[in-house]
Amino acid sequence: MYFDSLVNISVNFFFLTNKKQFFSKILLNVLISMDKNIDKYWDNYKEIYSFEEILKIYREKKALECINSKNPKKILEIGCGFNPLFEKYTEFEEFTVIEPGEKAYNHIKEKASKNKKIKCINDYFENSLDYLSNEKFEYISATGVLHETPTPKLFLETLRKLSNKDTEIYLNVPNAFSMHRVIAKEMGLIKNIYQKTERNILLEQNNIFDRESLLKLLKEKFENIEIIECKTFFLKPFTHAQMMDCIEKKIINENIFDGLYYASDYYPNSGCELYCSFTNIIK
Repeated sequence: MYFDSLVNISVNFFFLTNKKQFFSKILLNVLISMDKNIDKYWDNYKEIYSFEEILKIYREKKALECINSKNPKKILEIGCGFNPLFEKYTEFEEFTVIEPGEKAYNHIKEKASKNKKIKCINDYFENSLDYLSNEKFEYISATGVLHETPTPKLFLETLRKLSNKDTEIYLNVPNAFSMHRVIAKEMGLIKNIYQKTERNILLEQNNIFDRESLLKLLKEKFENIEIIECKTFFLKPFTHAQMMDCIEKKIINENIFDGLYYASDYYPNSGCELYCSFTNIIK
C-alpha cells in the first residue's frame, strides 16, 4: 500500500540523515494516523453531498470576506480541495497551497501552472513543517480541515510553529450547535448534538466542534492567542437531504439561501458553519 511504503521510506530517510529519533517517531505516527484514502474521500464527498455544493459557495463567501478584510500578500491555504482561494483572491505576492489528495492536487496544480507566484505541495499539513518552516505567512486559511484530521492537536501545533504575531489564521469547521442538529436532538433522532451522523462516519470526520470546544482547544495550543472573531454562519434548519428536497420541490431558492446566510447574525451560535479568525501573539 502507498502509506506502508511511505512510512518505510520516511523512517529510513530520517535515520540515514541522522535526524533525532524524536522527529522520526512524530513522522511515523502522523503517517500511520493519516492512513485514509483521500481520493476515495473526495469520491464519497461528491456522491453524497448534493447540498454541499450550495454550502461551498457560502463557505467561500465567508473566507473571502475575512481574507479581503486583511488584504494579505503572503498566504498559505491548507486543504483547499478542488476550489483554491487564489481563483477569487488575487491580491497576493506569494500563495502556497498544501493539499494531500492526489486528484485535488493535480487539479489545483493545473490551475496554478501559469502563475509563478503560486506554489502547490502534495502532502498532509502535519507533515509540512520541513517544507514551510522558513516561510513567514501573513495569512493562513484552513476551511473544512480541522474536524477531518485524526490529529487535531498536532495540526494546531504545526499551525502555531508556522505563525507569528503578524499572521492571521482563519479556521472553518461544522458547528455542533447547528439548528438542524438541535432540532434532530429535540425530536429524539439523535442522543446529543455531538453524535456522529452516517455522513460523518462515511467521510471519516473525526471531530465535532462547538464554539466553546474550538476556543478551548485553540487556547490550549496557542498560549498567547488573540481572537479576532469566532461566530457561525448559514442557518440550516434541515439535513442536507431535506434541504435538497426543498430545492427540488421549489420550496426554497437562492434568495432564501442569502437570507439564511445573513440571518445567522441574529442567531450567532446556530449557523451550520463555525469560523474563527485569530492571531498567535508571541511574547
